[in-house]
Amino acid sequence: MLNHKRIVRTVWIGLTMSLSLSLVVSCAAPPCANVCQDGQSACITGGKSAIVCALNAKSGCWSWTSRSCEGEKNLCQVLDGKAQCSQDSNIDKCKSACKVGSTQCSGNAVETCVVGANGACPLWSSPKPCATGQVCSNGFCTANPPTCQSTCTSGTTRCAANAVETCQQGQNQCWTWQNPTPCPAPKICQNGTCELSCKNVCQMGDKQCSGNSVQTCQKSTQGNCTLWGAGVACLSGQTCKNGTCQTGCQSTCQA
Repeated sequence: MLNHKRIVRTVWIGLTMSLSLSLVVSCAAPPCANVCQDGQSACITGGKSAIVCALNAKSGCWSWTSRSCEGEKNLCQVLDGKAQCSQDSNIDKCKSACKVGSTQCSGNAVETCVVGANGACPLWSSPKPCATGQVCSNGFCTANPPTCQSTCTSGTTRCAANAVETCQQGQNQCWTWQNPTPCPAPKICQNGTCELSCKNVCQMGDKQCSGNSVQTCQKSTQGNCTLWGAGVACLSGQTCKNGTCQTGCQSTCQA
């Protein structure tokens, strides 16, 4: 006859061992994942540290390990395809490179200093042309400078016969006298404003410069006072000086 107690005990031991084995298997660490490949390296933190892909002895996977490049002349450099802390001549060469984020002009295009590939020395990017109507100046694309010459200062006024002219900016970006506004009777234009009283502001026939224009002293049409008439612009290449349009240099004394 079979010994039922012995059979039950054997089955129970088997089940216990099976359950224990299952628990051991289920509690084992999950497989790791490689985050890099053998031989990979790079410079980080602006060349202050180097990272290298190494095999982790505990996990059996490839992961990054970092190394700080310390010292005044030490700097992480990619030399012979590997990132490493170095003190050779390449360090001085890298320090003399451009500053990341700075810009410069290359013809009519802008170049920007960027970080080199894999942490290499900073270098100038490919030039980016300025838009139509712009020129590169001091590392930035700006509007073309005006080719005309301003004849007055923004916000100023002057009398032109018996009207007030205001200095305004035209479409060519230059400031010129515009929009003459006649003074209503009995007011007289004096010193760039319409005034009731009549005052002589100049001597008949006198001339003066207003910007690059010549004004002549004349009688007011609204009274017997003298005032500066409308300015007559000098020709291209001339400059108003002492009430006349002059070309080239002028002698200031006699031989």
